[in-house]
Amino acid sequence: MKSLRAKLARLAAAVVASLTIATIIAMPAFATPVTVLDYSGGDNPGLSMELTAGGVFQTAGGAAVQSLLNWAGFLPAVDGLGKVKISGVALSGAASVLLPGVYVQATTGGKIEITDLSDVLLLSVDFTTGVLQVTASGVGSQFTVGTSTFGGPLGAYLTPTSATHSLSLVNFTPAGIGENNRLLAGAGFGNGVVAGEQVPEPMTLLLLGSGLIGGIAARRKAA
Repeated sequence: MKSLRAKLARLAAAVVASLTIATIIAMPAFATPVTVLDYSGGDNPGLSMELTAGGVFQTAGGAAVQSLLNWAGFLPAVDGLGKVKISGVALSGAASVLLPGVYVQATTGGKIEITDLSDVLLLSVDFTTGVLQVTASGVGSQFTVGTSTFGGPLGAYLTPTSATHSLSLVNFTPAGIGENNRLLAGAGFGNGVVAGEQVPEPMTLLLLGSGLIGGIAARRKAA
């Protein structure tokens, strides 16, 4: 009888171990967002940014702008000069006045593309919806984007739909809200941060599973 109970106990432990390991493999690891990239204008106040008369927010002329790139350590990319292009960010709906001289405008779509100096794509983010908040004084303006999608070669190291983006604007002063209740054209500079979740490394999951199995084996031996 004791032998049968011991066998059943070992079988139950094995089932629990298998289910736990399967759960570990299935669950997202490294779920806390980390800074993937911060980019700036280097010696300049920031990247040249503009809001066109047609209601599109983008890097100046919709072109790639040389930028100083600082990558997360887990990515196989080299810090230094590269290019950043923000394009296709469209104003959406009516702007509102949050406070006197502080305007808030919803946006939709657009993307950011980060390349090396030879225009080879390193990372991209396809934007979903965002918010462009600007001030009449040009101080404290920013552009933020909610959860979006990574692309490009370095996107393979990141959870695809974990991307977020924020851009601090410097001396960005649109003329206010126009007759169509949208922000009027403006220009300034910006320095940004791309964040997201790191894809768990297979070796990390293997070590987690091995540790669990080892613990169960030790308990069996002690029994």
